[in-house]
Amino acid sequence: MRFREKIQCLKCTFSHSPFVNVVAKWERGGDSIENIKKDIERFFKQKCFVTVWQEQKTDWGETLIIEEEQITEMPCRLCRNVKTAVKNTVLPSEIVYDAILLFPKEYVILAGSKIEVEQEYGENLVFYCAGEMIDYDTHNEIALKRESIA
Repeated sequence: MRFREKIQCLKCTFSHSPFVNVVAKWERGGDSIENIKKDIERFFKQKCFVTVWQEQKTDWGETLIIEEEQITEMPCRLCRNVKTAVKNTVLPSEIVYDAILLFPKEYVILAGSKIEVEQEYGENLVFYCAGEMIDYDTHNEIALKRESIA
């Protein structure tokens, strides 16, 4: 990916967040990628716990799907999308909204994993990965989906 394309990706990701100054600094060419990575990671004030599903065969041939916690207390940043969709089904209605999880380069999250994000103020939100992880020079990100009952 060329430098201009990387900047456009960062602008889209960080356009409505405190990362705007970091992107502007990178666009001017005033800092190294390592320093920009540190600048971005200082915004990772939340923690998340990643759970994956493993298949386990029984002696009688049945396949069980079991949860296995893979990553604990990973620093992250949850960026919520402002648009929500309400599924107008039988009451109560379901609210579906998307989010993006930003996390350090050292970690890998698989598609379909369950992510529990611990907010700064103590609330825990449960999401499911809705796609593949995107790998940037400074961080990784993955799209999340959450459904809750209104």
